[in-house]
Amino acid sequence: MGTSFLLPNQQENDIIYVEMTIVKNRKTVLTLVLMTVITIAASAQQYDSESDFRTEPINGGKAVAITKYVGPKQTVRIPPTIQKLPVASIGSWAFYESTSLDSIIIPNSVTSIDEGAFAGCSRLASITIPDSVTSIGEWAFADTMLTSITIPKSVTSIVNGAFLGCTSLTEINVAADNSRYSSQNGVLFNKSKTVLIHFPGGKTGTYTIPNSVTSIGNSAFRYSGLKSITIPSNVSSIGEHAFAESSITSITLPNSINTIRNSTFDGCNDLTSVTMPNSITSIGEHAFQACGSLTSISLPITLTSIEAFAFSECANLTSVTFQGPIPSNKIHEGVFDGLGDLRERYISGGPGMYTRPLRSNKWTRQ
Repeated sequence: MGTSFLLPNQQENDIIYVEMTIVKNRKTVLTLVLMTVITIAASAQQYDSESDFRTEPINGGKAVAITKYVGPKQTVRIPPTIQKLPVASIGSWAFYESTSLDSIIIPNSVTSIDEGAFAGCSRLASITIPDSVTSIGEWAFADTMLTSITIPKSVTSIVNGAFLGCTSLTEINVAADNSRYSSQNGVLFNKSKTVLIHFPGGKTGTYTIPNSVTSIGNSAFRYSGLKSITIPSNVSSIGEHAFAESSITSITLPNSINTIRNSTFDGCNDLTSVTMPNSITSIGEHAFQACGSLTSISLPITLTSIEAFAFSECANLTSVTFQGPIPSNKIHEGVFDGLGDLRERYISGGPGMYTRPLRSNKWTRQ
């Protein structure tokens, strides 16, 4: 005589047949015949316990987003369903600073990896993004130990900054049949390679941007270990924070650039040489703030506006040449914050070279 039933944690398609046979010597023999695609052992180990995750309903209550991971594991296997609802999203900051986490397996039910989802997971070195994922949020993998990552064909949205601070990341690969993105030599571009989106933070040395590129995205080279870069004349736009806090030592901007945006080179401590063409008309806020190795700068004759704090905290800057006149109301307060009276000296003295002894607040027109 036999019967079948489901054991705890068993999937409905895992059938266990229990046959009970009573023999004359009064001994009962239990014979378990497993007629299943997946064994119990494999099923039990396939996913982590639902209790390791905090969730909230999304999509009108038809799915859940993970909002917090509270488990202790180094390798995490996210279940495809929690409380019988599909896990559709890794929510904002869900695994934030889970410092014990070193690898994660994401199920095919997930369609979005949201803002900061794995940010600060300082040991996270391995992750596979399934073909179900369509969007990756800002800071999604920031400050992790990833060395490489593959973007599947399903992804149609990657917010700038998704891989910020990944100083071990040397390669971003994109599936050839992805309709929105592409990669070349480990660098992330849009599909047509006209926009450079992200240069991996672990890449060092020198780099020449492909001639197809016309735009460098926000934060594209931020925190990178790159020392030198060649920007082709086709590039007409460089985004905010594009090179901020990178290891770049010199930069020559092409004549196709007319604006240096906010914080473009903010915190580039190794930057010693900047060449601006006579096409630059404006320099944004904090553009060269805290470039501690910069000792001199020549501002082109075409320049008509410098925003607040553009050169603030450049402690070793001792020589500034103004090639042309800039209206006093277009040199904003704090442009040379921390560098003494340079703004006032220029307003009264006009174009020319201004110098100061190191650590002095007094500038002199030469």
